[in-house]
Amino acid sequence: MLYQLNATYMDAIKPLNSWARFIRDVNAAPWNMLRFMDLTRTMDASMELVERLTDCYDEPAWELDHTHVNGERLAIQYNVIANKPFCNLLHFRRSKAQPISQKSCL
Repeated sequence: MLYQLNATYMDAIKPLNSWARFIRDVNAAPWNMLRFMDLTRTMDASMELVERLTDCYDEPAWELDHTHVNGERLAIQYNVIANKPFCNLLHFRRSKAQPISQKSCL
C-alpha cells in the first residue's frame, strides 16, 4: 500500500521536477543577461532544491562481497532479517569462521 502511494506521488511530481530543471537551464543559458542578478541566482538555487527533492533516485549497489581480516580475504554473506516496503534489515556475517587463537596459561 505504501509503495503504491509513493509510486503515485513520484509520478505526480515529475512535471514539477521537469519544470524546475527547465527553469535552471534557462537561467544558465549564455544568452540570458539576467542570470547575474541576485533574484535570478536565488531562483536558480530554489529550483535546484526543488529538483533534488522531487527527483527519483535509484538504489545504490552494495558492492560489499568481501572484507579483509588480519590480512586474509573473507567472503561476506548477508541475510534479510526484516522485510519492509521501503527497506530490508540485513545481517552481515563472514562466510568463513576465523580460527580462535588460544593462549596457554602456565
